Amino acid sequence: TTLLIYVYWVAGTLVGAVFAKHLPAVHGLDFILTCFFMTIVIDYYRAHRSLKPLLLPLLASAIAYIVLPQYYLLIAIGFSVTYLYACQKAVNNDEL
Repeated sequence: TTLLIYVYWVAGTLVGAVFAKHLPAVHGLDFILTCFFMTIVIDYYRAHRSLKPLLLPLLASAIAYIVLPQYYLLIAIGFSVTYLYACQKAVNNDEL
């Protein structure tokens, strides 16, 4: 069920990024996306007390900003969600 939440969120972000130029301007949505992103990262940090979930999104953002600055947030979020899902899956497999 958690995977579906991430998939819906990333898919919605992707659809929004692709069709954003066809929508009227709404101010503040970029900040909301950043807040959702930070909520996921901070929640994961609180649960696992690891610095990797905090440092890897920063690194992904920096690299994406250099390579594709217009899509850096989308790339960083996609990388981070994929990484956090893989970490969560690894933790769940160790618990079995």
